[in-house]
This record gives sequence, C-alpha cells and structure tokens, in this order.
Amino acid sequence: MLAEGDPTAAADALEELVNVVQDATAEFDVTFLSTDIDAGGGKIIIAGGVPIATGRDEERVLRALRQIADTPLRLPLEIGVNYGPAFSGDIGAPFRRAYTVIGDAVNLAARVMGRAEPGDVLATAGVIDRSDTQFEAAELPPFTVKGKSEPVQAWKIGAISGRRRSDA
Repeated sequence: MLAEGDPTAAADALEELVNVVQDATAEFDVTFLSTDIDAGGGKIIIAGGVPIATGRDEERVLRALRQIADTPLRLPLEIGVNYGPAFSGDIGAPFRRAYTVIGDAVNLAARVMGRAEPGDVLATAGVIDRSDTQFEAAELPPFTVKGKSEPVQAWKIGAISGRRRSDA
C-alpha cells in the first residue's frame, strides 16, 4: 500500500488489524502484549497466562487466533503459537520499560510463525494438547529451526471441531 503511494490505505489496514486483535484478545481474555513494525511487515504478540493464568490459557489463545485468522483483513497474516515456560515482566532501563515475555517458548512461537503461509495458524503439540476446544488440525512435516537440535512438529489449525471431555 505504501509502495503504491497510499499511506492512508496502509494506516486504515493497520488500524483494522489492531482493532480485530484487540476485540479477539478482549473476548477470549488473553493479553495483547506488543507490536513491532519493520520493512515489509510487522508482528503482534499476544500471550495467555500473563500476567495472570486462567487455567485455560492455551484454549483461549487458540480461539482468539482462529477468530483473528477468520476475519477478512487487507493485510496478510501468518500466525504461530507455542506453549512453554517464559519469563514475563518489565524489561528495560527504568526510564524505558516494557512489560513483555521472553524465552525459548516465545522464540519457538516466532520460528513456527515463520513457517506459516498467509492465513495459516500453526501450533505446536503443547498448545493443542492443553485445549479443551478441539480444532481441525493438519500435521505438517517436521522442520528444523534455529536454536533447536531436533526437528519441530507443528499443525495447521483449522475450524473448531468439538470439545474434549473435561474431567473437571
């Protein structure tokens, strides 16, 4: 849009995307953590379980991401999600702090996202296994990523297909 000389269209598309993400994160009670923009793209980080865990964080994140991906948008999205321990808190100098999450689990989510095609929601087993909501899922061939000695397994997450039987 910018290359075509239409900064207003680019700004409108970004606002549309941010509004959709805000609505989904509010609806499913997950945290809209941050945004970052770079040449040719950007990222939005959302997280479940921070700053407060709900006990159903993986399910909430998957449902929010599926809703975002299902919304017609002018900007293409590639989505990756992973489960695991991470550090969350304020990071940075006292005059410029930001609340964020960092760690191997976050890095792997970014690597999984890097394998996604526009419109895809890719997830690792840890996220899928912890969700009471079941989704159509297509297993991808294992792939190697920076920082991992073993290939990573991920699934392309589709529409909601049912619920697991909950023992709780």
